[in-house]
Amino acid sequence: MLAGALRYRAASLALLGRTDEARQVIARLLEHAPGYTVSEVRRHHEFDMNSPFKRPGVAESLYRGLRLAGLPE
Repeated sequence: MLAGALRYRAASLALLGRTDEARQVIARLLEHAPGYTVSEVRRHHEFDMNSPFKRPGVAESLYRGLRLAGLPE
């Protein structure tokens, strides 16, 4: 659950242009979940049939924010 909260916070901060803060959150995320990647987040959303990220554009915004925050692909 912590990983989910951190990834959404990091992506939100990055999309708001607060990249330094977003990168700090990604560093914390990777402390708790080493090896965590954008691809892993994408796989999770692909298999969750009830995910709000199934709506067009929503998932891509999240992935873009995570990339901006420095989460590895």
